[in-house]
This record gives sequence, C-alpha cells and structure tokens, in this order.
Amino acid sequence: MDRSRPKRLLAVVLFSLAAVTLAIMLSIGRTTLARPAVFTVNNTADLIDVTPGNGVCAAFNDTCTLRAAIMEANFTPGVDTIILPAGVYVLTLSGPNENTAVTGDLDITGDLTIMGAGAAGTIIDGGDIDRVFEVRPSAPNVEITGVTIRNGNDASTTGNLGGGGIYNSPSSVLRLTNVTLSSNVHTGGGFESSGAIRNEGILVMSDTAVLSNTAIYIINSTGALTMTNSVVSGNTGVGIRSYPSESWGMTSLAGVTIFSNTTGIVNYSPVTITNSIIDRNSPGGGIRNIDEFLWDPDMLLISSTVSGNVCTGTCNNGGGIFVEGGTTTLINSAVISNSAANPAYGDGGGIRAYGTAILISSTVSGNFAASNGGGINGRAALVNSLVVRNTSAKEGGGLAGSPALTNSVVMSNTANMAGGGINGSAMLLNSTIAGNSALNGDGGGIRGTDSGSGDTILVNSTVSGNRAS
Repeated sequence: MDRSRPKRLLAVVLFSLAAVTLAIMLSIGRTTLARPAVFTVNNTADLIDVTPGNGVCAAFNDTCTLRAAIMEANFTPGVDTIILPAGVYVLTLSGPNENTAVTGDLDITGDLTIMGAGAAGTIIDGGDIDRVFEVRPSAPNVEITGVTIRNGNDASTTGNLGGGGIYNSPSSVLRLTNVTLSSNVHTGGGFESSGAIRNEGILVMSDTAVLSNTAIYIINSTGALTMTNSVVSGNTGVGIRSYPSESWGMTSLAGVTIFSNTTGIVNYSPVTITNSIIDRNSPGGGIRNIDEFLWDPDMLLISSTVSGNVCTGTCNNGGGIFVEGGTTTLINSAVISNSAANPAYGDGGGIRAYGTAILISSTVSGNFAASNGGGINGRAALVNSLVVRNTSAKEGGGLAGSPALTNSVVMSNTANMAGGGINGSAMLLNSTIAGNSALNGDGGGIRGTDSGSGDTILVNSTVSGNRAS
C-alpha cells in the first residue's frame, strides 16, 4: 500500500482551493477597482453618449465625440483621460443650467485630463450657447492641455456666475497648460461678471494666452491663482481680479505679460509678481491694490516692469500702481511712462500710495500726473532707487507726500507749479536731489509744506542744480 498517496491527494485539494480563492479575489478586485479610462475622440460633432456608464464612448453613430467622452468619463472612477485630436469642436446642443453635460456647457464631475494636439490645432468653440466648461465640486482634479477655448457665453444671473470660458468650483484644482482662451464673454450681468475664467478653487495656469475676452473681469479669482509664462492681452475688462473668499486665497504671477486690457490687475489679496510686465492698460491703469474687508492686500513686485498704463475717466489716481492699503514693495523693478491723466484728480502718475510703497533698487521714470506727484504721490520709502524725468501738472514733479530716501537719486523732474523734485516733508540719507524744475512756483529741488506734516531732514545728502521760477 502506498502510504504517501493520501498526502498527495490532500496537497492537490489544498492547491485547488487556493487557486479558486485567488481567482475569486482577483475577479472581485477587477469588478470593484475599475481602472481609469482613456477615450480618444474621433468625431468633431456635438453628440451625446448613447449609454453613459457602460465604459464605451459612443454616440448614436458609434463615434466618440467630446461631449460623449466627458459624459462617459463622469461615470468612470479614477483620473480618466480624453485624447482630443486637432479639429474644431463646436458646441451646438443648447440648454443651460444642466449639470450632466447633456446640453449646454461641458460639465466635468470627476477627475479628468483632456489632452489636445496644441492650442493652434485643437479648438473647442462654445458656439455662443453657454460657457464651455464647468468643473463641478465632485471633480477634485482636472487638467486641460493643448487646446483653444473660445466663443463661450455665460448668461447666468444666479448660481455659478461668470466664466464664459471656464467655471472652476471651490473644491476643485484646475490646471491649464498650453491653453488659449479667446472671445469668451459673460452677458448675464452682476458684479462677478467674468469673461474667460471664474475661479473659486485652485487655478494653475502655465504657457497660456487669454486674449480678446469681454466682461467686467477677465480672470476672476476668488480662490488661489498661480500663473507662469502666460499672456493676458487685448481684453475688454480687468485682466486679472484677485478677490479671495477664503484666507488661503492668494495670487502668484511669474513671467506673465498683462498688456492692453481695460485695467491690468485689481487685487484684494496677497500677490507676488515676478519677472512680469504690466503694460499699456487703459483707461483703468496698471495695478489697483485695494484694501477691503479682512484680507491683507500686500503686494510684492520683483524684477518686473509697470509701463505705459493710463488712469483716466472713472479712474482717478495712480497710472501705474494705485495702493489703497497694505504695503506694496518693488525690488529691482521699473515704473515707467505711466499717466494719471484724470484732470479732476490725477495724483501719482507712476504710483499713488494711500498705503505704503517701498522701492528697493528700482526706477520710477517718465511718468505724468495731471495733478500732484508725477512719479510718486503718498507714503513712500526708497532705497538705492531712482526717480527721474517725471512730470506733474501741479506740484511734486518727482514725488509728493512724505517720502524717505536712502542712497537714492531724484533728478530731472518737472512740476508745473511748486516742488520740482519733491513737494512735502522728506527724510534724506545719502541721497541726491539735482536738476529738477518748478516752472511756476518755489522749491525747484524740495518744497517743504506748511501743513504740519513734519520737517525735511537731510543727512549726508546733496541738493544742487535745481531751478524755481
């Protein structure tokens, strides 16, 4: 009798049970842990998915459209991907205030990546029927790359106001890379009117272009905004508005050009601007730093240029930068050829500071004020900085107010009235006031005031070659 046979049979039985158990477990894993899907669009028409949730992107003609792919992705767990080849995808299924992407805008309700073939080739056209994308609160992470988003029209008057191109919800992180937003509008009215993007969550933009959109605000961020290597240009409205609804809301701009908008930036929150250009925004001026509610509007500009901006009409003061509150600090930056041209007000051609302006190794040059302070008007502290060739129609060709200067130069400024270089009490340390002119008043270099605001104090400083008439 073979005594080892029962042991062999027992081993076979145990192995078979283990194999069956493993197969069952793998089967359960496959059914409960669905993998993220990849959908490749092959039809530019605007058609819905026939059977959302079956894992297949298919319109009635068995093709995969952009809308059908988004509808299917909304039912699939994980970070799904939609591949969007070159082509023009025009939205035609009208019907606003619908939140499952069946009609109107393309509602995104889950994690999703949309990959176009490049902004020049892949164009998503809203057809003027609704905004283009709405990122819903159930979508924590959305990324869109390589597309143009154009001709969106948000006409809403209640609910998620604004964002003719995109609305991003408070709980969502939206990343845009190599994206162009153009010719989007908000026609619904209301103070939160936003042409290109209304952001209430976290918005990260890189290598983007925001062009020729129309609304009160073009990018309206009440959350957190980070923008790098991007352009905001030719828009009718405020290029960027940062107005945080939460204490974590802040704005960071690096390598950004904000050019030829109605107004460049309106800021209510902490903002850092690095290696950027704010240029030729009119008639609302370059930067408006507003002190309101509980938020700290401190602003930091590093290696940036504010140039050629004009404040006129309903814009009163500060052609380049208006500082209502908080502290605005410029480091290695330039404020050049701006104009506060409103004849009724017109203070601070370069900078008007009701808060505090601090300039370190910076230049204020060639600015004009229709009233006082061609270069700077208000509370300012300058270190290793230049204030040169500025002009005021009234007083303070270079500076007006109570500036403090250290190792700085105020030169070749002109006031039509008094105080060619400085009009007001000043504190100067190791500084030079030279070659300034008061054409129709006293104080070619410095004209102290009799308002009781303080004495002018000079320590190891030079005042020379100035002219008064």
